[in-house]
Amino acid sequence: MTSCEKLEIPTPDDTPDTETENQQGSSNIEGTPENDSGESPTINDTIAYVQSHGDTPETSFSVSDFKTYIPTYLSLTQGAIGWHNVYVTGYIVGYTPKNAHSIEKTVFGISNVESNIVIADSPQETHYNNCIAIELTKSSTKSTETRNALNLSSNPQNLHRKVTIFGNIEPYKKTLGIKNARKHIIHKVSD
Repeated sequence: MTSCEKLEIPTPDDTPDTETENQQGSSNIEGTPENDSGESPTINDTIAYVQSHGDTPETSFSVSDFKTYIPTYLSLTQGAIGWHNVYVTGYIVGYTPKNAHSIEKTVFGISNVESNIVIADSPQETHYNNCIAIELTKSSTKSTETRNALNLSSNPQNLHRKVTIFGNIEPYKKTLGIKNARKHIIHKVSD
């Protein structure tokens, strides 16, 4: 027997500017924030938001939007078959140890691990619930380049740096994360 988890949807201050007006006949998602008209965004609003983000570095998901909207979107679209490559932007805050199978084991700081990093919306984040684990592989030339450029073992100066990463949305470290990261941007310190 399985149980359903209640999804946490962002507060009104976190609501994206691109949301549309509620559409007649659409169901509201329980617990969603109110939009400018004082009503909760509809399922269609959530789907539209996700479908208009993540395709380019400029429309990348923040960590909080990824954690909020992606699970909802995937549940509403029965997994969105064929849709799983996105850009996400955050600050590198740490990693998970080699044999750790859960993001709960995140270590915030420099690492000797090259196979993953953990990102968050704030460079000072210290709670795993506010993070996404990013798998760094050597499965292709591009993924190896991303691994070599981002891992904290070879690049301790990357701790707290803002990055944009492109990869697959997949279960990783017992939550949704990014696997097969194969494109990246390391932002300037002033970004």
